[in-house]
Amino acid sequence: MEVYPLDDSVSPSATSTGYATTFAAAGFVEVARRSPERPIMRYSLR
Repeated sequence: MEVYPLDDSVSPSATSTGYATTFAAAGFVEVARRSPERPIMRYSLR
């Protein structure tokens, strides 16, 4: 599963996508970052 949350240390507005820290706490890992405020995070469903 892949998500595109916002990094709250760079952008204070989650705009309905959620914060990266919340997804990290749920077990998602950052796999890329194409802009400073928008990490790409994945969670393996295996």
